[in-house]
Amino acid sequence: MRRRFTLAVLAGALLFFSCTRATDKKYQPDPTQSLRLQLKHKDGEMAQIQFNLAQQNLNKALNDITAEGEAIKKENGWPVELILDPNTLTFKMPPAPTPEPQKK
Repeated sequence: MRRRFTLAVLAGALLFFSCTRATDKKYQPDPTQSLRLQLKHKDGEMAQIQFNLAQQNLNKALNDITAEGEAIKKENGWPVELILDPNTLTFKMPPAPTPEPQKK
């Protein structure tokens, strides 16, 4: 019985140390692979910058459309409640508010 216990403890210790040794191994790319990864990382950073600039340009264009729509409403003497649809470039009245159900 004692021999089985000792074997079990040794087997457990071997398993433990083999697992910890496997996780300590570091995987490093070679210098060429590292440069390729750095290049892809820089490409990603550049794409993020371009995306942010495009988002700013889109926001400015939408603000310009809204401002121009307000100017057109004023020029034509249209009601201020009109809403400009930036996709179709048409004006329409906002939907009427729906009445709230009566509480009993």
